[in-house]
Amino acid sequence: MDSGEDFLTPEFLNILFFQQKNLVIYPYVDLKHLHSLELFTASYSHIDLESTALHDLRQMLELESESSYSQSPAFYFIYNIERSQVKDVLSMDSIRCVLNSNDAISDLADGGRFVFYNKKNNHFLNYSGRDLEFENHLISSAQSREVLYDSIQKIKSTASLIFAELNNNNSFANLPEILKEYDSQFWQKILNFTGSFFEVNVPKVEELGQNPQEKVKKKDNLQDFSDEYEVIVSTNKNIGKEFIQCLHEYRSKKVNASHLELEDLFNPLRLYNYLRNKHWKEGISETFLKDWNSMTRSQYTLTEDDLGDFNIIFEKLGVPLILINHIEETKLKNKKGKKVSSSIKRVESSVIPSIGNFPAFKGWMFETLNKIESLIGIKPTALNSNVPHSLENTDLSKKGLEKVIVDLTNILYEDLDEDRNLQTSSVLRIKNLLISKGFDPIFMVDASTNYKMDDEKGFKELEKNNVFKKAPAGRKADRSVLMLAQENNCHFITNDLYKEYREEFGEKWIEENRITLIFVDGQWLFEYP
Repeated sequence: MDSGEDFLTPEFLNILFFQQKNLVIYPYVDLKHLHSLELFTASYSHIDLESTALHDLRQMLELESESSYSQSPAFYFIYNIERSQVKDVLSMDSIRCVLNSNDAISDLADGGRFVFYNKKNNHFLNYSGRDLEFENHLISSAQSREVLYDSIQKIKSTASLIFAELNNNNSFANLPEILKEYDSQFWQKILNFTGSFFEVNVPKVEELGQNPQEKVKKKDNLQDFSDEYEVIVSTNKNIGKEFIQCLHEYRSKKVNASHLELEDLFNPLRLYNYLRNKHWKEGISETFLKDWNSMTRSQYTLTEDDLGDFNIIFEKLGVPLILINHIEETKLKNKKGKKVSSSIKRVESSVIPSIGNFPAFKGWMFETLNKIESLIGIKPTALNSNVPHSLENTDLSKKGLEKVIVDLTNILYEDLDEDRNLQTSSVLRIKNLLISKGFDPIFMVDASTNYKMDDEKGFKELEKNNVFKKAPAGRKADRSVLMLAQENNCHFITNDLYKEYREEFGEKWIEENRITLIFVDGQWLFEYP
């Protein structure tokens, strides 16, 4: 399933912000997840366009560009875009955008201003992703999206000062002063961004008379601990985030803010260098290290791999052996009580029928689910008590409900796995539940549902066995659900209000025929209109 976090990477930061390039993402991605990329589009106003509703997309974009009175240039999120429309947009010179298409468009990728990204395979077609040290630093050192956004906006503000200096004074003399708050190894990237954003020529950092290898601005002969910091924040993402939170908490409790510059207060690398020079001259304090290792702020549970990463970090920092032994003791504690019961082993060792013999496979699946539910204390008869009390004695056959049309994609969102994927196993469980209640369900899914499942291969097998029907390419199942329900004169099941279809199909008819099915505290609950 798509996740906004998938796009918060150094590569996308580099493409959209530092290089000021555009993105073409395929196949279909949910719009709300595309919008996570807004983080990397500082100083732009954002416009959503649903391309299927536009007769001439290119003409509309050109007119919008000519007639815009906004001080901020437009950045477009264009979704459901067809191949021919992609070709039109690729030929436009000044547009900034993210395109999302479900068509076959990989052959359109070239070396221009549009970077193609296959979301399904997590692969860029025409982008190498080199020299991302600054991007990695910005993302790994940010405690939250808000902090990362502020860092990006600050770079944009710095670029504006550089542009003003170059434009007004035609001189490089004051650029080191403007850039001084940044590690000088990143100066060239900021200068290049200034050139891309403002479309001006910028100097090479060597022309500023500075040493590009100098990592931290020297002040009061402070020793540079940047290498230590990079080890801490880059070895393990969760451990690095906890460290930064601990660092700022330590600063708020133990450090006199008047001794720090503004940048030292909020830049974790600068703060770490200050603390290592002033508070932890002989090494990070033991109390701090143990507090960090406890992960109390994020409440993240360390895995054995995480503990191994902690060990690596501590060894590189030269932490005393007693603290490394403390981590080893934590490992042993985590290993205790992890015996697998013989009954679970018996469930795992049962013979799985071929999915080609679908009736046998279906029977095995429900039998296995019942065994698992029994092991964890759920009664196998729970499916018969999932209807609210007011419906317990309802005789569905008396309502003439032999068939029901189900917006399956919508219902599957009720019970996501821990990675927020739709669960393939839920499909047959929902079908079994509906049959047990007297329904003859017809399942409809959105065209893009397969990309959101935890088990795409298993979901495709269900499709081959006609467990559900799929909406046309690039479309949601909503309209198909309503049309089938009208044709069969039956109810439909969805948690969507279908507001956009009420004029077409009739508000009263939708309200009278819509049944909801929600998942609460491990149970599926129906509700009639």
